[in-house]
Amino acid sequence: MMKFFLICGLLLSPCLSLSQQNDSLAEPLITFEKKKLLKNINFTFDMRTEFRAYAFRGGDQYYNGMQFQNGYTALGISGKLHERVNFNFRNRFNKGGEVQSLDQLGNNIELAYIDIKASPSLNIKLGKMFASYGGYEYEFSVMDILEYNDIYGNALAFVTGAGITYQALEDHKFGLQVLNSRTMLYEDLYGDVIAEDIQEPI
Repeated sequence: MMKFFLICGLLLSPCLSLSQQNDSLAEPLITFEKKKLLKNINFTFDMRTEFRAYAFRGGDQYYNGMQFQNGYTALGISGKLHERVNFNFRNRFNKGGEVQSLDQLGNNIELAYIDIKASPSLNIKLGKMFASYGGYEYEFSVMDILEYNDIYGNALAFVTGAGITYQALEDHKFGLQVLNSRTMLYEDLYGDVIAEDIQEPI
């Protein structure tokens, strides 16, 4: 008897149920007024997946095989805050995210700066930016560079500071930067190895 009531209840339940009155939002998440804010913001997602073949022989590192690897994965957000103020932010996903003791940003945050257009030919940058050592690599997207030259491959490329650039001619730009030489304090970087007469720069 109990089984009969249970079956009847299950069969009649669709007839007694009511549909949801408002099954969608009354207005979209991004309204027409808010859409104007996104007009000047750009999102980029860069990903370079690699298929690598390895052949390590010697010691304990014997490995001979092939595998996929995410060589570069990053999310970038850039945009215009004002007619003369732009910003640029890039977060690298396959890089350590430990907060650095000097610049107080994660190591995975490569770019976080604002660019102020002081005049048609003069720009001022403030924040975490790339150090302009020179060379052709920074003329291209980071995703397109498979291997940097010896300086870029071993130097700390993204540091906090300020920079100024002057567009002298259409194809020539001059720049001056004042940047931190590192992202961590000496104590965190070198530990107890520091000599007693070495002091943290002010």
